[in-house]
This record gives sequence, C-alpha cells and structure tokens, in this order.
Amino acid sequence: MPVVDKLSLLLREDLVYAFENDLDSVFDITHLGCSLGQKEQDLEVELKQVQKLKEKFRQIHEQLSSVSAQSMFPSVKTNLNPKK
Repeated sequence: MPVVDKLSLLLREDLVYAFENDLDSVFDITHLGCSLGQKEQDLEVELKQVQKLKEKFRQIHEQLSSVSAQSMFPSVKTNLNPKK
C-alpha cells in the first residue's frame, strides 16, 4: 500500500515545512478563533436557510396531500365538529 507507506514521510515533510516557514500560523490561536467564529456564523446562516426550505417543503407536502385526498374522495365531506 504505497499511500500508507508514504504517509509518515508526507506528514513529517508537512510538519517540517510548517515549523520552518510559518511557525506563527501553527500556534496562532487568535486566527483560529476568528476562523471558527466565521465558520459558526456561516453554519448558522445555512441552518436558517435549510429550516426555511424544510418548512416550504412541509407546506407543499401538506397542500399536495390535501389535494390528493380531496381528489380521491370527492363526495366525502369531512366534519370535524360532529353534532351529538
């Protein structure tokens, strides 16, 4: 398995490069915090969009279900408040 055999060498090269050329970014907690904060905001926006889509699909499903039920049983009227 050539990838597994080379994995340790590739990781070592990446670490050596990071420590030799860009040591500050390896331990830059401020940048990491900002990056995570931006990612969180992006995910919150995406979540709201997904929730809106989910609600729209629920409404469409509800409309199609009611139309389908009416077309299958056109003579049956639903009485939700039957008199005793």
